[in-house]
Amino acid sequence: MRLFFKFPGIPVPKGRPRLIAPGVVYTPAKTKSYEKLIGTLAHVGMGAKKTLEGPLYVELTAFLPQPKHAKCSLPVGKPDIDNLLKSALDGLNRIVWRDDSQICQLSLQKQYAANPRLEIKVEEITCI
Repeated sequence: MRLFFKFPGIPVPKGRPRLIAPGVVYTPAKTKSYEKLIGTLAHVGMGAKKTLEGPLYVELTAFLPQPKHAKCSLPVGKPDIDNLLKSALDGLNRIVWRDDSQICQLSLQKQYAANPRLEIKVEEITCI
C-alpha cells in the first residue's frame, strides 16, 4: 500500500521537552498542537484504511517559506530537519502506523516554496 499526505501551513519542528519540576516533563504547546493537527488530517486521509503494521518506507518533504534575503536557494538554517521529522512522525503514530519504529527506510528534504506545507509519502515494504 502507498499513501500520500499533504499538510498545509508552515511545518513545525518538535520542541524540546520542558522540565517544570523534578521528574515532571511536558511537550511545548506548539508541538502538541501541530502533532494533533497532523494526526487529525491523517485520520481523515486514512478513511477506512487500517493502521499499517509492517516495515515502512517514508519520504518527508518540508516546504518552508523563503526569507526575503535568502543567500541560498535551499534552507540551510533552522528548523533542523530531524526536528521536523520528529513532530511529523509522532503525529502519525497510531493513525497511519502503529509506531514510527516500523520505519526502516527514510528520505528527508527541506526546500523553499511559496506555499509552505509538509508532504509525506508512506509505502509498505514487503518482507522476504
